[in-house]
Amino acid sequence: MEKVAATFLAFLLLFSLTGCRGKTDNNRDLSTASSEFATKSSNTGKLRENSGGTAASFSPNLQKQQTVYLWEKGNMPIVTQYTKNNGNYTDNRDFRPNLVTVPAKEGTKIKGAILICSGGAFQVRSNGKSLDLNYIPDKMDEVSADASSVGMIYSFYGRLAIASTDVKKFAASDLPPAYFVYGTKDPFADDFPACAKALRKASVSVEEHVLQGWPHGFGANGDWIPGYDKWLTKIFKNN
Repeated sequence: MEKVAATFLAFLLLFSLTGCRGKTDNNRDLSTASSEFATKSSNTGKLRENSGGTAASFSPNLQKQQTVYLWEKGNMPIVTQYTKNNGNYTDNRDFRPNLVTVPAKEGTKIKGAILICSGGAFQVRSNGKSLDLNYIPDKMDEVSADASSVGMIYSFYGRLAIASTDVKKFAASDLPPAYFVYGTKDPFADDFPACAKALRKASVSVEEHVLQGWPHGFGANGDWIPGYDKWLTKIFKNN
């Protein structure tokens, strides 16, 4: 499958989902990875600023932030049976899975698009049939969601708090290059290198940036971004 000039940037146990503007290798602007998918599948429909278009039909605005819903209203697989918000629900009854686009500042050299997936949310938008037999596939289900790389920022493949080291599964999954960043004081400090080692055994390209003495959840601190940017720039140039 064709890999999009975009990367998934995964943060474990944080809570936000945003993207940034970028360009593909043939200079077509894109607001997020999903914006590129929308251009391929459908360029109809308009999205008012911060209002409800879907990834399959909205029109990207590269100057303003936009909220983009991942499924059409009423066609989301596995809808929470909401009773009463007694503190156990993270979202309100009317919540719809979405992402927020974050355009680059004017004058910024565009290299590609980044989709930030926090809280271990790797399954951004999969075929709903795998979750709900009554789900009706839409145009987005026809478009590949392959990314050109993945940034494992104190994160890893596997369950939310347990890294996978399944070499056989990794080798059969056609995974993109991965960049790991983690601190030695992280409670999951042993999981990151274990996952990275298994990926290498599966012939997946991996780089690691280890922050000595740093805990979990350091965000943009720790001076890891320049190295990640240099690595990611090379990835984007080859896609």
